[in-house]
Order: sequence, then C-alpha cells, then structure tokens
Amino acid sequence: MIKKNIKFNLETSLYLLLFLFPLFAIGVRHWSSITFSLLIILGLVYYFSNYKKNPVELHKYEKIYLWFLVAYFVVFLLSMMLHYPASFGDTEFGNEVRFILVIPLYLLLSKTKHGLRWLAYGAVVSIVISFGFCVYDLYIIERPLFHGEYSQLFTGPIILIYLTLVMSYFVPRLTKHDKIKWGLLAVLVIIATFSIVSTQVRSAYIGYLLVSLFFVVLFTKGWLRVVILSVLVITLIIISIYSESVNSRMSKAINEVVEYIETSRLDPANKAAASSAGARLEMWRASSLFIKDYPLLGVGNGNYQSIMKGYADQGLVHVHISKHGHPHNVFVNGLMTKGLLGLLCTCLVFFFPLAIYIKTFRFNEFIAKVGILYVTVMFLISMSEAAPFNKSNFVATYLILSLVIFQNHMQAIKKNLAT
Repeated sequence: MIKKNIKFNLETSLYLLLFLFPLFAIGVRHWSSITFSLLIILGLVYYFSNYKKNPVELHKYEKIYLWFLVAYFVVFLLSMMLHYPASFGDTEFGNEVRFILVIPLYLLLSKTKHGLRWLAYGAVVSIVISFGFCVYDLYIIERPLFHGEYSQLFTGPIILIYLTLVMSYFVPRLTKHDKIKWGLLAVLVIIATFSIVSTQVRSAYIGYLLVSLFFVVLFTKGWLRVVILSVLVITLIIISIYSESVNSRMSKAINEVVEYIETSRLDPANKAAASSAGARLEMWRASSLFIKDYPLLGVGNGNYQSIMKGYADQGLVHVHISKHGHPHNVFVNGLMTKGLLGLLCTCLVFFFPLAIYIKTFRFNEFIAKVGILYVTVMFLISMSEAAPFNKSNFVATYLILSLVIFQNHMQAIKKNLAT
C-alpha cells in the first residue's frame, strides 16, 4: 500500500510540475529554474527510493543518449580543470551540471506515460499568460516592445518553442468535426504570433516563418494543408504591411550582413563588424583561431572575453567582439569554450534525438514529428544565440522538452517491439 502511494505521489507530482513548468517562464523571475529544480529533486527521490528495487529497462538508444549527456559534462570538467577562470561563478557550473542531473528524472519519466501530454497542456496556458504579459508591457506600462521579465531575446524564442509544441501535439489529434477546438487553437496561434512579433526578435520571427512552413509539410495534407498555408500567407502579408518594426529589423539585418562581407572587417572604425549580425559573423570567423590555439578542450567557460581581447590586440579580430561575454551561437560557443571535443559532444546531445526520430519514424510518426519540429526550432534559435546551453532558464527549457519528447518516443518504440 505504501509503495503504491509513493508511486502515485511521484507520478502525480511529476505531471503537476510538468504542467507548471511552462506557465510563467517569461513573466516570473527564476520560474523555469525553480520548477526545473523541483523536477530534478523528484527524479533523485525516485532514484534513491525506488529505482534499485524496480529498475527501468532502457532501450540502447536511451542508454546512448544518456551517456552523451555524461560525456558533455565530462568534457566541461576537463576544460575547466585545464583553463580555470577568474572565479567559480564564471565556470557556469550550475548550467553544465544540469546535463547530468536530468538523468534520474529521465528514469522517472520512463516509468510514466503522460508526461508530454501535461507539458503540452502547460504550454497552452503559458501562451495565454504570455499574451497577458505582452498586453501589460505594450499598453499598461507602454514599453516599445514586449520585453518580459528578462529580455525580449529570451521571451520571443520561448513563446515560439511552446507554440511549436502546442501545434505539433494537438493538430494531429483534431478532426474537421472539432470546430470549437480548431477555433481555440486558431486564437492561440494569433495571440502567440502577436506576442512573438511584439518582441521584435529577428531569430524568433525567422524561426516562426521556417517552422510554420516545416509544420505544414510534416503535419498536414489535403484541405488542411491548403487552409493553413492560406492563413500563414495572409498572416505574413499583414505583418509585412503593418509591422514597421519587423520590416526595419529584417532589412537592417540584411544590410548588416552585406556590409560586413563587402568592407574591411578588422578596421576598428568599421561599424559592420560591430553590428548585431556582423558581430555574429565575426565570432564565427574567429572560431578558426580557437581551433588553432586551443583545439581539443577550448579555453574553458569564463575565458572567452580575455582570449578574444588578446586576438583583438593582435589585430586578428575586430575589437568589438571582445566586448561580448560569449559567442552568440550554441555550436561556436561549444567549440570555443570546450574545443573540438566540446563541439562533438554538443552536436551529439543536440542531434542524436533527431537521428533517432528519423530512423524510427515508422514506429511512432506522431511523436517523431513532434521531436523533429522541436529540434528544428531549437536549431534555428541556437544559430544566433548560445542561450539554450549557457543561460539557466533556457537550459532548463531545452533539457525538459528534449527529455520528455525523446522519452515519449522511446516508450512507443519499446511498446512496438514488445508486441
């Protein structure tokens, strides 16, 4: 009786926390990290109280994925021991250790069936709450854009991620007879789109466009594909006509890229490499210097700025990018801070689930599509921001969604193989 109560309480608590996890991610400071920590504690409680008596049977793909998480953390430790920064806080240990702390949580998830469902329900409510914060920012305190609790650079991508989850999870479950549900889903898309555009974040806007097209290809056919494509085209036309901020920022980004390519990049007076897009391109170019001087384990967390300043003093890179604390790209950041081994582990953690979704697509097309779309949106965000792997709230979001989706898909594979 006690064992049953423990199992019930753990499972119920897990579903409750997964539902709560997305709710106030962009409006309440540290919400994602607090709920993430509670989920980690829940996983540890399960591991030490029940796992050894009733172990989880993991598929080989699950074991490989969990070992990749361990390898990523080990490379971080090696890099940190070789290039320890000025202070412990600069090591970003709290972010890096999360990649192994989620392993007991994954084992608990493997004992349950409805984690993804409750996470998707929470994402629905999160979009509504985010819209409320958006209205507050724009019309109550009259900010020029939707900032959220942290920054528009966090707010826009997070809303896009949860919109992607909602659409990919619920659309395949609806039929043409579910008119009320379709209407509610349309309202969610409209308010989420408004919130994303109001952040004026280019990566979120571009990601929205590309993910929308990819979604139509993956999830729709026949009349539904025609309807959604029509709505998407009309939405884009309206945004293009009435959103001056989106138009100006997109045009500015294109001009920055062209100017960066056409002008002298190392001239300190050259503003091209100091622009938003130009700085990112200059950071990518500088990665070759890190490969040459720090090939295997990089320079370690917290040392990027001092090393880049040295390169700038030698005239090897534009002085502007030495003012940044890290490169604005997950993979370039992994390469510079953890070397080629770090880049390899980053790619394995990031793309291994995608490879499994594609390879085992026939076993569970529904969840495989959810996974493919999720990895796609995260990749698009990660190309212009390092936040998914080095900002605590974003790391929490990335890991929770990655593990829940992957576990749900693996559960379907194991069930299929057992029959």
